[in-house]
Amino acid sequence: MPVYAFIHRDILAVLPVWQANPNATFDGIVDSPRLFDFVVQVRSADRVWTFPFDTAQDIIAALRVQFAYQMNRGLTLLRQLDEGPPELQRLHGSALRVAAEQPKGWQALLLAELLEQHLAEFRQMKQDHARGFTAGPGEHVVLTDFSEWLSVSTDHGQRIAQQLTETLNSVVNTACFGDDVAGIIYGADRVAISYREALEWAGRLRRAHVPETLRTAVSVLSRFLDSILAQVEQMPGRLRRTIAEMVTSGAARAQLGVTLNIDPALTEAFSQELKRAKRSLRL
Repeated sequence: MPVYAFIHRDILAVLPVWQANPNATFDGIVDSPRLFDFVVQVRSADRVWTFPFDTAQDIIAALRVQFAYQMNRGLTLLRQLDEGPPELQRLHGSALRVAAEQPKGWQALLLAELLEQHLAEFRQMKQDHARGFTAGPGEHVVLTDFSEWLSVSTDHGQRIAQQLTETLNSVVNTACFGDDVAGIIYGADRVAISYREALEWAGRLRRAHVPETLRTAVSVLSRFLDSILAQVEQMPGRLRRTIAEMVTSGAARAQLGVTLNIDPALTEAFSQELKRAKRSLRL
């Protein structure tokens, strides 16, 4: 949302004087010298585009120009949307703007926006997972069935990890080395599906009713994919930094390697806890 700030010319005229003499008195111009601090903050720290004015007509004239510019910009984006591939119709917000304006490295920037939008949809699920919150019925796993249940659950988690790795690698390559908008959108959607599946997998483990001696091991196992989820969450920032470095260096294409790893410390903790439980059960 564009922000326009209008500052009276009298204040702008005195501003350099105040900056040179901040302890001076300006009672005839402003009610408080803190107004100068505010103007400096708006123009520098907040980086808001400011306009000088003498009368209300100056404000109206400036707004007419700015509104006309925004209208022309919007019509240009709509024309680009109509002329582009049909997949663009699905985009909205920052992702649509990136796809329409196509700045340097826009493919990777588009992927970053899409991933962020998807991750925002799962923010509450991720928070529940982080806090160990569980709701709903769970499986009842008796001791004699635990070994098979654990094997199936572990295989499922490993499949999710592999699928996330392969899908993310594929879509990052598409974004860094091609212009396939449909492929980028499809890949981001698939990453989101696997990300959700990982959270649902962990929730299913936490809800499972297992023998008390094995509960800690299952709880540790439910964190099996945490490091991979964290790496997916970091991907939008990595993509943007890679594009910024590409622009700075003048490179023609961005290069970004993707390797999603399961935390070995967590794997070791699960193994040790499972051994402890088996000793306790004398298995």
